[in-house]
Amino acid sequence: MASLFPLGSEGPVLPRFKTLLVKGPYHASAPIHLSVSHLSEAENNSVLFITPSRKSLKSALISFNDNWVTKNATTGHVASLLSRVSMFYPPSPAHLCMLLSLFQLPDASLGRANPKTIIATIPSLLVIHELSEYFRDDEARGSDK
Repeated sequence: MASLFPLGSEGPVLPRFKTLLVKGPYHASAPIHLSVSHLSEAENNSVLFITPSRKSLKSALISFNDNWVTKNATTGHVASLLSRVSMFYPPSPAHLCMLLSLFQLPDASLGRANPKTIIATIPSLLVIHELSEYFRDDEARGSDK
């Protein structure tokens, strides 16, 4: 079952969901644990992870210093799971809309498509991290980059 906590921990698991909104404060590595726990459920699962700022995500993860992530992220099993996560960092609402509109599955009938916009499989989980950042005004959003 999906969880916002490390695999094998005593943390609560989430109920089965088709759509889930996690609102409020949560630890910085929660979306990573959600992705890993989802990926561990089935070999054909994949995650599309979108966040407005790579720098902010990285800084939050470093500050939180999750021991489980530090210890396990580069082990064979977890690294294999994480290889099925595609991460994108569209910095503004316009970039987010453009990114989402450009994704497509491979289709020979459409001719040659840009390989950067082709998704090999339909993601089984879409994580939009820090969604509220897309609704801040441009000046406030630009000062965080």
